Amino acid sequence: MKILIITHNFPPDLGAASFRMESLIRFLSEKHQVTVLTAYPNRYKSIKVEMKDNFNENVKVIRIPSLKQSNNLFQRGISFLDFFLKSYIIARKLVKGHDVVVATSPQIFSGFLGALIVNDEKPFVLDIRDLWPDAMVDLGLTRINSFVYKMLKKIEIYMYKKADKIVINSPAFEEYIRNMGNKNIYLVTNGVDMEFFEYFRKIDIMSPPRKPFRILYAGNLGLAQDIKILTELNDRIFNDFYFVLIGDGSQRKEIEREINRKGIKNIELRLPIERQKLLKEYEAADALFVHLRNIPMFSKTIPSKVFEYVATRKPVIYGVTGVTKQILDEMKAGIAFEPGNVTDLERALEELKYILNKGLWKYEVNPILEKRYLRPILAKRFAEVIEDAYYAHIQKFQSTIQR
Repeated sequence: MKILIITHNFPPDLGAASFRMESLIRFLSEKHQVTVLTAYPNRYKSIKVEMKDNFNENVKVIRIPSLKQSNNLFQRGISFLDFFLKSYIIARKLVKGHDVVVATSPQIFSGFLGALIVNDEKPFVLDIRDLWPDAMVDLGLTRINSFVYKMLKKIEIYMYKKADKIVINSPAFEEYIRNMGNKNIYLVTNGVDMEFFEYFRKIDIMSPPRKPFRILYAGNLGLAQDIKILTELNDRIFNDFYFVLIGDGSQRKEIEREINRKGIKNIELRLPIERQKLLKEYEAADALFVHLRNIPMFSKTIPSKVFEYVATRKPVIYGVTGVTKQILDEMKAGIAFEPGNVTDLERALEELKYILNKGLWKYEVNPILEKRYLRPILAKRFAEVIEDAYYAHIQKFQSTIQR
């Protein structure tokens, strides 16, 4: 089987979309031929990457030069549209030599591209990782009656109707998409790489003797994550904790301004770093931090970083709602607080301080993570959806001929 996969972000770019597709493609390439249509690495300017597509002979990677992704939301949108326009003609040619088309969003134009190039002769599998454009409304980036929202909504509905099968990474997406008219929906969550999991399974972790305790956040510094909440903590908390924030995004400059304005010494802001260096930062941390703004759409999403956090075997301070909170609660991953509530965050940090001081945290491999959320398990499940889409299409085609 020959599979065409469309994804804007792909290794060596960092991020959930890259890691999810890399794992899937490595699994698929054991039995099938895979062509990847993607961009040159363009997510983080601070990381200088070598262009090495380290896959087997069954994988061909075609990269489209496109505008750099920016922290400016308008410019980022232009970058997404640029990739779509430059990829369209190439994708139209590629689809003729492939049996299945797979497209992943966000960004939404990648999914739209996949939907546009397929016809009734080719099955189309759509991977949905966020519910755009509704999330833009919840974030205050646009309004329901705006031209941008109406245009993106039409694209979204078109993608869902065109897809033979839709893969979602959160169970909370299912009802939303069913209401759009597509019932062929399959859950494949995000997870953690086996290499990452094994790395932290093997290391010795001792109860942290030092103070202040070191809290790490690694990821996007955008409006959705609202990591600026850490700059609102009281001085008493900063006596006990030192926060390391590694990432970039639309809120980065605002966080930096608040650190400078308030003279905060215990928040260190760093640019994104390579994956291997990040492992050492996870090792050096005493606990991990994750936060999402308390808006309806984010009760449905699952930040992929939470699985890496749990894999470190260290406590997680999490300010999330909905399905992510349910998962972290079930895994007993750490201490929850109400998103956006600084007072409750301070309470959670005081509880963490007590646990660390008393040596009460058990640095054990999480059995639920190991059973459900390792990427090889998830890639196998995703691959089965793609294969089923292909064989169902073949059967449908043969039954049509027999008539």
